[in-house]
Amino acid sequence: MTQAMLEVRGLKKTFGEHTVLDGVDLQVNQGEVVAIIGPSGTGKSTLLRCINLLEMTEEGSIRLGKVEVSASHISRQQQYQLRGQSSMVFQQYSLFSNKTALENIMVLLLVQKMDKPQAEKKAQDVLRMVGLADKANEYPSRLSGGQQQRIGIGRAMVTGPKLVLLDEPTSSLDPELVGGVLEVIRKLAARYMTMLLTTHEMGFARSVADRVIFLADGKVQEQGTPQ
Repeated sequence: MTQAMLEVRGLKKTFGEHTVLDGVDLQVNQGEVVAIIGPSGTGKSTLLRCINLLEMTEEGSIRLGKVEVSASHISRQQQYQLRGQSSMVFQQYSLFSNKTALENIMVLLLVQKMDKPQAEKKAQDVLRMVGLADKANEYPSRLSGGQQQRIGIGRAMVTGPKLVLLDEPTSSLDPELVGGVLEVIRKLAARYMTMLLTTHEMGFARSVADRVIFLADGKVQEQGTPQ
């Protein structure tokens, strides 16, 4: 039986009196691409932020690889360990405006104390993978939204995380730019990269996901292979 790379149990998150996540259970197997779909405001983005410990939960547990954390007690070391095994791609690209495409991808490698020549080579390999080798020296302001998002995805996977979280990766893009992002996600899937993404577009989920989870009213309502 395949060992789940990510296992979430009984996750509960409230904002004031509003319960956003109400006992969410899910798992993602190694090498699997899982899409979470559901109405706006149903907690899809909050769920990803909780998994990455950007938001704290009131109840539940999260296991990523061999690191497990419980809502009742999360140490600083556990936070560091879990975040070190996952990367997140946000809706709004979140690139450094004063750094080139190449530098945006290199930055996490340099933080991890990789030698600059080695980091530059690895970043160039990632740029080729996302189809933007010719944009290495361009700043984000000179790139389209789709190109910026592809840089964001490249930056997320350059450190070799066990899990990549993608929050509505195409929601800010014009329809004609979605294809480039879709192609990059497919390339990552072909490399056996484990991914959990949110989207409100069923067509996009159907194109990239091995499995789709429908989230509504703070709960997993159903799940299965995309039809």
